[in-house]
Amino acid sequence: MRHNNENIFAILTFGLSTLSHAFNIFIGAFFPILLNTVDGVKGVKTILIETAITLGAKDKEILRKVIIPAASPVILTGLRIGIGIAWMCVVAAEMLPGSSYGLGYLISHAYDIARIDMVIAGMIVIGLIGILINIIIEFFEEKKFKWRSKNA
Repeated sequence: MRHNNENIFAILTFGLSTLSHAFNIFIGAFFPILLNTVDGVKGVKTILIETAITLGAKDKEILRKVIIPAASPVILTGLRIGIGIAWMCVVAAEMLPGSSYGLGYLISHAYDIARIDMVIAGMIVIGLIGILINIIIEFFEEKKFKWRSKNA
């Protein structure tokens, strides 16, 4: 079984523990969220910030009332990507040695005992949970960002 550098680092640092799995999940989700957040903040139109300054807004107000709301759609996209990657990392972490629970463990164990029906069922459940997570995020996005909606 191939391991990437994060897995090796996590296992060497934290051992085969839940903390090792949590570290891998965090690393998988962190960078897409961070990069989209940076991109969203960079994409805020200068005219919005300049207008807020002209109207007497302080730095904290500019951040809270201009930058974060303007960058929110891009940040939410990063969250969607990050949560998707985190979900994949959760399943992968459950397949690592030392794990004894979860869908990843179920699939790995079922594969070892040649229960292909359980492997396929586990894969279907993973996909359905992924779809459900995406639907929840889309629902939130529709409520918070109606102005971005295709149907609006």
